[in-house]
Amino acid sequence: MRALTDLLLPLPCPCGERWVGRRPRDPAAAVCDACRPLLLDATVQHVRPYPRPPGLPPCWACAAYAGPVRRCLIAYKERGRRDLAPVLALALMRVLRELPVSIPGPVLLVPVPPSRAALRERGFDHVALLVRLALRLLPRSASARWGWSPLLHPVRRVADQAGLPATARAANVAGSLGLRPGIGRRAAERSPRLVLVDDVLTSGATMAEAARALRAGGLRTHAAVVLAAVLRPEYRGSSALPSRGKTG
Repeated sequence: MRALTDLLLPLPCPCGERWVGRRPRDPAAAVCDACRPLLLDATVQHVRPYPRPPGLPPCWACAAYAGPVRRCLIAYKERGRRDLAPVLALALMRVLRELPVSIPGPVLLVPVPPSRAALRERGFDHVALLVRLALRLLPRSASARWGWSPLLHPVRRVADQAGLPATARAANVAGSLGLRPGIGRRAAERSPRLVLVDDVLTSGATMAEAARALRAGGLRTHAAVVLAAVLRPEYRGSSALPSRGKTG
């Protein structure tokens, strides 16, 4: 019944101010016209958390983790709004296509996996889903050189990162990820350029841990991309962590 209702009635945009009518075949149909450009037209930017965790690869973000962008991501992964996946995948695709670093040859996207507790709570791997959708949206001329693989998996429990300062986040996730047995070496041989993908960058601790896990398996991370990053004035040394969301 809920699925039928969703098809017939408009859904609220996560901004909470506008209703969105159904537009068949429009990947961005779940957000309003005011919020759409915040995801799809924002300038892709190089982001560097402060303090920068050791081993963090160069990272680029689609948008700042604030306002409607933040609400979209929270609605998607914490409140079951999977109808937002296509527009978020469009945003991810744009970051991938505009990476300012030269990545010749085949590229393998490696989603940062959720913790086991988050996976049980949400019922799906929210980053892996966006990666799969983004690859489907790539132009045919570009899609041949891009692939993806769930190389990483959690190997121990971690606490919720929300509200922790940068040093505590790094300690919380240290040693929490590992390579899935048997597939890392084959994937690296086929696609020597690895790009980590996550939804949000806060302190960079989770992304640095993912790069460490790949490095421990003999794999190099060429770059990292996220949909949104917590931007804070480095000259003030502010931690400015988000108030909600299991972000890294």
